[in-house]
Amino acid sequence: MLRDIRMSNALVLQNRQDVALRPVSDAVYAALYEGEGAHFMVESVSLADIESTYFYDTPILEEASAMFEAVTSTRARLSGTMRAFVKALNQGLSGTGITAGNDTAGDSDDGGQAIGGANIGRVRKVQGLAVMPAVIPLSDGQTVTLVFHSPSGNASTIAATDSLVAFQFLLNKKDVTHTVSPSNGRDISLKQVTTALSNLIERNTAKFQHAQAKQKALKAELSNIQEEGDKLEGQQASLVEQGDQLKAGTTDLAQQLQQLTYQADQQEELNEELQAELAAAQEKAAKPQPDPAPAPAGQDNSKLYWYGLRARAAGPGSLPAEPKPEAIVTPDEAADIRIVLDKGFDPSDYRHGAVAYTTLLSADDVAQYELVDFQVRQTATSITALLNDLIPLMKSYPGNENEFYLDYLANDAPHADDLPQSMKDAGGYAKVRTNYGYKTTLQMIDLFKKVKAENPPEPAPAPAPQPGTGKRKLVARAVEDSKGEGGDRDGRIMMSIEGPEDFIEWATKDLEKEYDNLQTAGEPKNEGEVSAIFGVDRADKALFMARWKQLKTAWVNGEDYPPMPGDTPADKDTTPVSGAQKLGVLIGIAADLVNAWADHQNYSDDDLAAMASHLSTYKTPANVDRVHNALMFGDAFLKLDESGSTPPEPAPAL
Repeated sequence: MLRDIRMSNALVLQNRQDVALRPVSDAVYAALYEGEGAHFMVESVSLADIESTYFYDTPILEEASAMFEAVTSTRARLSGTMRAFVKALNQGLSGTGITAGNDTAGDSDDGGQAIGGANIGRVRKVQGLAVMPAVIPLSDGQTVTLVFHSPSGNASTIAATDSLVAFQFLLNKKDVTHTVSPSNGRDISLKQVTTALSNLIERNTAKFQHAQAKQKALKAELSNIQEEGDKLEGQQASLVEQGDQLKAGTTDLAQQLQQLTYQADQQEELNEELQAELAAAQEKAAKPQPDPAPAPAGQDNSKLYWYGLRARAAGPGSLPAEPKPEAIVTPDEAADIRIVLDKGFDPSDYRHGAVAYTTLLSADDVAQYELVDFQVRQTATSITALLNDLIPLMKSYPGNENEFYLDYLANDAPHADDLPQSMKDAGGYAKVRTNYGYKTTLQMIDLFKKVKAENPPEPAPAPAPQPGTGKRKLVARAVEDSKGEGGDRDGRIMMSIEGPEDFIEWATKDLEKEYDNLQTAGEPKNEGEVSAIFGVDRADKALFMARWKQLKTAWVNGEDYPPMPGDTPADKDTTPVSGAQKLGVLIGIAADLVNAWADHQNYSDDDLAAMASHLSTYKTPANVDRVHNALMFGDAFLKLDESGSTPPEPAPAL
């Protein structure tokens, strides 16, 4: 609270011309940041702060013992006085980018009145004096506070005609009265006070802004922490509610446990009876190779279908009502069943034993009662056995693994009827792969490559040469030249699969040229001679020469000449090529296998088309191997190396 206010120590502030204005020195400014109240310099103040703390609990520096009779007015004329003070303060702040005062009038947000550019607070009695604060807001967020008292009126109240004297100045929450006052003498000018205040405001704005930004960040962090705390409280409440629900269900679970215990006792008695029957049936089974799978007495020749009890023991409610089981065995006995031994099932698949039926159960019953269908379920052992049965077909197959897949294993494969009986009994390769997963295909490919490596095919004998015959013939195709519609047509060179005899006959008839077999005799020495023989126009000579160079290489090597635009037959298949087909062609893998890989990776056909386009642009052996291996091992499409290749150049226009 304000203390030690002495009227005898008053200083008089006069609104007069002052030439020798003294700025605030660095030492004086630095002293404001010393001591316990240094942080007050970067904390702006409001009327509520002044009225609730400053008048009561805030300690005042020793300099406050002197009362500086600064700005003098009456309460009725306070608006004009404050407007003049704010104007003088703004003159001192000119060029700093900071302005003082507000442009509002009437009641302020904090309960005071806004007049003359300042917010005027309520009158309070301090040490027997009636005092009243006036807060001037600054545009950078700082505040300047003037504290008025009335030496002429009632000590308890301030009337409209009472004189008001500003005797104390605050910058933000810091008392700077001793800073803006002269070091000696009592008479100071209004210009000196506003100059000192504006100097302090300008020097303090950077630190003030930094402190405000830091405070804003801390408030934001606190808000986030509070929000996270509210979220955790909500989660805690939800967990408590779940705990209450679980606790409420304890009684029901206890009743269910009692019922299941009774059913287990009944099942144990049934198992003992069945075990006795099975033991008798085993003694009657034929030997020397008895089937270890127990069979009901009197039905040794019947076919039994076994199912593993993985989730629960046999008993009421754990098995279908119909059909009735023919046999129920313990886990130890289930381990000796022939199909369990042959396929190598894991003990977890029959942890509660196994049950046998004379007819197959439906897939719905198997799923509903969580049984393991030993007939359908495949294991690593059974997959290996099924694939090993394919080895004879693999040895004799002339193509690669992709062609083998398409011919024998794909959906609607043309040679599926030639598969071994074991694969047919398992439902075909597609069903085996569905039950065991995409690893089936990877294992098949590895086995195929191993078989081919151990059994390389014998090289086919080279065909005997046939002198006097050619591999291709030249064909002239009528096309319009630059003469326009209805003009003469030139002969453009193409290739077909007929022999040289057909070519000679055609050349003699259509081109009126006598010419021998190009492969055996009379081959022209240069392209110009060839163009003359075929009657090509001079305008098409460059194109003709380029085609002839390609033709001579293709002629010798027996390659097909690339078709020219417009050569597509009318009956050619125009079905759009899928993304799987495009990618499969690039990496040498059948489209069905690519689709299987795409299903595993959740790729669409558009994704496959985009992969094919990217690989085609950056097609290098390393990138092809990278994509091929990713598909073989079921990995995702890998990023391609774009440094070792360049995108293909566009084909030249014809």
